[in-house]
Amino acid sequence: MNPEQQTVKLLSVWKKKLEEKNKNMSVQLQGVSEVIADLAEDIKDSKKEKYVDQKNLIKKILMQKGIVTSNIKITKNDSGRSIVNIYVENNEENPENIAKKISKVLLKVLEEKMTWQKKKSDIKFENKILTFCFL
Repeated sequence: MNPEQQTVKLLSVWKKKLEEKNKNMSVQLQGVSEVIADLAEDIKDSKKEKYVDQKNLIKKILMQKGIVTSNIKITKNDSGRSIVNIYVENNEENPENIAKKISKVLLKVLEEKMTWQKKKSDIKFENKILTFCFL
């Protein structure tokens, strides 16, 4: 075999090795991608379920106090403080009294002093739902 043929053969061998390596890398990256997607889904699910027990307890205690809720949303801001939005069916009670009751319940359940954010709340009696925002 002359030197040119040896070079061509050597390049061919290296080309096949490189193609095989790229194929293996592609398969490995696909596997890593699937694992990351599964982990992201697990994290997303765990965040959704994070406040389920607290929401149910808040709803139950408020019901005992005569406050009917249609929805409760609990999130955390960047500093770690809870933000709670509670959607209450309009029961003609003074919003200030409702807010005081809710605040006490939130302190008991979340173990965090919450302040009613009047400006972020939607208190209009023509609506069937009153929105209370606590921070």
